[in-house]
Amino acid sequence: MSPKDLPPSPVTPTRILSGHAAPTGALQMYPMGYPAAPGSRATYGLMTPPTTPERARGHRGSAGYAVHPVFNPRTLYLNVAMPLSNIDPRALRNAHESFTIPPANAVHINVLGVFRFEVRARQTGGVTVRDVFEGILQAMAQSASPEEARCFAPEVQQSVASTRTPRRYKYLGPRLLFNAIEVTHVSGGIVYCDLHLANVPQ
Repeated sequence: MSPKDLPPSPVTPTRILSGHAAPTGALQMYPMGYPAAPGSRATYGLMTPPTTPERARGHRGSAGYAVHPVFNPRTLYLNVAMPLSNIDPRALRNAHESFTIPPANAVHINVLGVFRFEVRARQTGGVTVRDVFEGILQAMAQSASPEEARCFAPEVQQSVASTRTPRRYKYLGPRLLFNAIEVTHVSGGIVYCDLHLANVPQ
């Protein structure tokens, strides 16, 4: 083959190429939630990125434990800023059934890596669905500790401080909607879970 028949060699551009948006429907790549660099601030109010992803991950099990199917983000509407009376009555039909299978005497719940609380069984059969509903709503209605408040950006702290009661859920902005609860591990008979939240639709 003659060299004249070969395609031209690639040439390194001497100017910066203009960017182009990915076509509609193309796969988008997003950064993982690693800790923020010193001095950086996340736009959602936390000083460091939360451990909770935006998308629902469902109710999964770990170490042989499974969460009651009533905690399905596709069917359960739970706003953590609302009282228990606002929960769909259909979700409370199973209120006295065990939260996990097998039953657990205590459940430790983590929200965004900031708010942590424990729900203990009030009967011999273990922690129930109702215990968890009440535990979440009561815990999120409590005042945030100074250590918890410092996890959020100064402007968020100031905004919440201007209200009558600095309740935990007030630091979350619109991110108040139940999105999933996931068993992460079990230790010493305590089931540890992550509670995932999503923005309330406008």
